[in-house]
Amino acid sequence: MRQNRFTERSVACRVVLLFVFAIILFSGIHFTFSSASAAKLLKIGMLEEPKSLNIWRASDAWSSKVLGLIYQSLYIRDPKTLHLVPWLAESDPVYDAATCSYTVKLRQAKWSDGTEFTSEDVAFTGDFINEFKVPKFYSKWKFVKKIETPDKHTLKFYLEKPE
Repeated sequence: MRQNRFTERSVACRVVLLFVFAIILFSGIHFTFSSASAAKLLKIGMLEEPKSLNIWRASDAWSSKVLGLIYQSLYIRDPKTLHLVPWLAESDPVYDAATCSYTVKLRQAKWSDGTEFTSEDVAFTGDFINEFKVPKFYSKWKFVKKIETPDKHTLKFYLEKPE
């Protein structure tokens, strides 16, 4: 009789341990070792691999999501109101009806290598899109006739006059 009681306890302990192990295994808990580089690692949960991380060629949603975290825009949309919010721009654009142009002031920012972000960087991007008619962006930029950079933090976008 005594042997059966120990056997029952032994089986019960094994079942409980197996159950606990299964919970840990299938609960999604994972153990990581911290390191200095772990603080610089960005993990993004996605249903699919991005097809391209080339900003000019990426056309799928997953590539756009990742690239949107790498490259910033002048303005973003507030998700609740859908109003434009200055991002790399310092404030709202100022429209000049006489010249059909917008003036945008840039905030202080740096590239990942520490180089200063300037109005020349934005002008280069716009000119590149228009010159090479980059498919993903051209429809949004083709009405920009010319881009001027009066100083390092000011852009002036001249638009085609409406017909």
